[in-house]
Amino acid sequence: MPLRVGILSIAHMHVWSYVSALRANPKAQLIGFWDSDEDRAGTFAQQTGVPFIGFRDDLLDAVDAVIVCSENTGHAELIEAAANQGKAI
Repeated sequence: MPLRVGILSIAHMHVWSYVSALRANPKAQLIGFWDSDEDRAGTFAQQTGVPFIGFRDDLLDAVDAVIVCSENTGHAELIEAAANQGKAI
């Protein structure tokens, strides 16, 4: 069974390489992403086809692991939320 992965925030430019790497890895399944900016999220979802999950906790409930791609100042909050739910980060 593949590792179910979600992306918390798409603000950082490295998100594009993470999406490519996840899609190329048969041991991973990209479930979706969450972002606090709905306009940015809509554009990203349209460009990549990756599902936008509107609530952070809904994404966390659906995955085994997360990748954090927020601005550096937002990392701690997202990491704490994922860690509190026992997710690999």
